[in-house]
Amino acid sequence: MSNKTPPIKIKKPKGLPLSKKGYKKIKKGEILHLTLSFINDLRDINNLNLYIKQALAFFEEKPEMWDMQNDFELPLQNIFSLPQIRDIFSVNAKKVFIEKSILIPDKKNPITIFRPDRVVLFKDYAVVVDFKSEKPSAPEVYSDYKRQIENYCMIVKKLFQLPVVGYLLFILEPEIEMVVK
Repeated sequence: MSNKTPPIKIKKPKGLPLSKKGYKKIKKGEILHLTLSFINDLRDINNLNLYIKQALAFFEEKPEMWDMQNDFELPLQNIFSLPQIRDIFSVNAKKVFIEKSILIPDKKNPITIFRPDRVVLFKDYAVVVDFKSEKPSAPEVYSDYKRQIENYCMIVKKLFQLPVVGYLLFILEPEIEMVVK
């Protein structure tokens, strides 16, 4: 029996520390993402400023450090002007699940956790959406995003026995892409 301690594995950083501009871009995406999670349906758009302030408070960010109009209000208004948004934030949904964990038993791991940003159930179908700050330039990351939404859709289809439509919603330059039809 050996008393040797196994070596400690240290994760190396993936890149250089973020610049102030890089930090703000990431934080902005997180704030917009959280703001979207506060919105149940299209009627909640009237409260966008309140939800933005709640997201800022959650991240302990001061509103005066941001250009509220250009950093948050305009991107969100642009998102809600996209035609596909009606399904994603529909007032006619039977049930909406926002950031709910789905636990799936796995042969390799004891359990795998999936957490789609938004699942919207209708009488005849379901919509699954994952929010991303922006469309990645690296093809492998983009493929991972698509695979992620495909997995979410497969799980939701099995859980609710409904046809599923899956979208990626890119926040910073608003675009919705249908991945699963």
